[in-house]
Amino acid sequence: MQNNYKNTPLFDMRVGITFYFFKDPNNFRKYFIEFFRDFEFLTKCKFLSYRHNKEAGMNKLKMSGIDYLVELFNKADFNQTQHLILSDGTKDNLQNYRLEMILRTIKPEYPIKSPNWIYFEIPLNTDFIDVFSFMKNAFLGMTFYYACCNYILAQNDNLMPKSSSEAIKAIKQSRFLNDAYSVWLNPFFVKELEKGIDGVNYIQILSKELYQKIGFEEIINNSNTDTYYHEFGEDYVALSLSEDSWPRVFDDILVNKYKSLYSVIKPIILEIKKPLAYWKPDEWDFWIKRFS
Repeated sequence: MQNNYKNTPLFDMRVGITFYFFKDPNNFRKYFIEFFRDFEFLTKCKFLSYRHNKEAGMNKLKMSGIDYLVELFNKADFNQTQHLILSDGTKDNLQNYRLEMILRTIKPEYPIKSPNWIYFEIPLNTDFIDVFSFMKNAFLGMTFYYACCNYILAQNDNLMPKSSSEAIKAIKQSRFLNDAYSVWLNPFFVKELEKGIDGVNYIQILSKELYQKIGFEEIINNSNTDTYYHEFGEDYVALSLSEDSWPRVFDDILVNKYKSLYSVIKPIILEIKKPLAYWKPDEWDFWIKRFS
C-alpha cells in the first residue's frame, strides 16, 4: 500500500471508523466513557483542540481529551444535540487522530429518525487486528446499528474549506479512498440509514436487523479466502476483505474483492444523493457505483 500525499497540512490518508446507533445516549453514559477509554488505549492519542456545538473554530484543550469526554458525558443534556470535534491537528500539521460525533435523544415526534454517529480518524500504521477487535468489542456493551472502517482522506479542520476541496479532487481519482463528509457523514445518507448502508468498506459490521435483509446463508455461502472474511457475533456480523491485515497494495485483486462483497451486500446498499459541495452529478454517479 502506497501513500503518495506526503502528509501535507491540507489532507492525507488515514483510517476512518464510524459507528451509528439509534439508542438514547442518556442511557449509555458509563458505556461510552469506557468506549472512549478503549479508543485511547488502542491509539494512545493526545488531542490538542476541540470544538463543541456552535463554538467558532478549534479551541485549545485545557485537559486531556479523555478527561474532556468524561466530563461531557457526565454533564451533557442529550435532549439537546451535542456536536463535538477533538483533534491533534494544527494549521501546520494534519491530525493523526480525530474524533467527531453528533449525539442526542431521538424523540418519537421527530419526523426523520436519523441516527447518532461517532467518527474516528487514526494513522495508517495502526494494527489491523487491534482495529477489528476494537470495533467488534464495541458491540459487547451496546448494539450499534452499523459500523464501518475504510481508508479515507483526512482533512484539516484548521484549513477549511481548501482542505476539503483539495481532498475531494484526489478522491475522485481513487477507487479505494473514501471521504467521510461525502458518504459516512453526508446528511442525505445519514437520514436514510435505517433503509440500508453506503456500500463496500474494508470492514463493515452489520446489526442483525441489517444482515437479516441479506440472509444468513447468503453471507456464509459467498465467504471464502478469495472474497471476504465473516464472523457472526450475538447480534451482528462482521464482514472484512481480510481476516488479519490491511491490503499491501491497491490493485485489481483488491478491486475484485470489493466487487465480490458488493454483490453480496447489494440488497442493503443505498443510492446516496450527491453531496452539496465539490461533486458534479456525473462524477458522483461514476464514483458511487465504482464497485457495481
